[in-house]
Amino acid sequence: MTTYLMDGNTVAKHLENSPYSFFPQWYDTERPDAIASCLSLGKIALITDNSPSVLAAPARFLEFFASTGDAYERWHFSVFIRFLRLAAFMLSIMFSAFYVAVTTYHYQFIPATLLKTIVSSRSSVPFDPMIEALLMEFVIELLREAGVRLPTKIGQTIGIVGGLVIGQAVVQAGLAGNVLIVSVAAGALSSFIVPNYTMETSLRLLRFVAILLAGFLGYFGLMVFFIVFIAHLCHLRSINREYICLNGVPFYMFLTRSLMPQSVAHPVTDVVAGDGSKHEMRSEAQPCHQHAKPGE
Repeated sequence: MTTYLMDGNTVAKHLENSPYSFFPQWYDTERPDAIASCLSLGKIALITDNSPSVLAAPARFLEFFASTGDAYERWHFSVFIRFLRLAAFMLSIMFSAFYVAVTTYHYQFIPATLLKTIVSSRSSVPFDPMIEALLMEFVIELLREAGVRLPTKIGQTIGIVGGLVIGQAVVQAGLAGNVLIVSVAAGALSSFIVPNYTMETSLRLLRFVAILLAGFLGYFGLMVFFIVFIAHLCHLRSINREYICLNGVPFYMFLTRSLMPQSVAHPVTDVVAGDGSKHEMRSEAQPCHQHAKPGE
């Protein structure tokens, strides 16, 4: 039986250490500068003929939250935006699940004023919070896929107008509460901050798992989800290399390079004399950060 591999992502499926994992183990991109950066770090690149994307490995978890354009910005903003992406990743997974756990089992953690708002918004809802959240997440996924499949100009309009109209109609029909609509919308918006599409799809699947565990076990289910989530990431490998590498955290957060200007290094040059002997010639240029003294 002949297997035709038309794209590099198809090849990567046969090279993954954990093919049943939700998380991508190869970093895919269509930007030449991103692949050049990966090659400069000692990674390998997988290029497939007639394919617009190139894959690089070994992949690290933090690399999927880093954009190549971050290196072109000031390091202060780059550190902030990468921390923001990591926070949005966790927020997208846990926002709806936290709502389900709180409204189902843990009312005592909600302030009294907010509890009145939640109770009034759910007074006419016939479903449990877990069914309510799963229903709205399913509607969000329908809108997202419809926006992708439709033409660009129409898809953006359908995504915005459809979300507003359907959200308002669902609340008026008593199928979901206002607080849940805000939670689902915030979680969906946070998922778009992740720059890598493959990691974003993993995020969308994990959201449903977290909601189910929160609906059946409450906060205990969320803790089980966190423990399994962290243990799986620590166990995961990309071409037999660690998926979570704490030594690389300062590098990806732009915290390893000195902020002070450095002097220009002039290498030693070998000069061959007429008699065949070699002599070392060193540049006498002064470091660029040293200023000339007055009168010089």
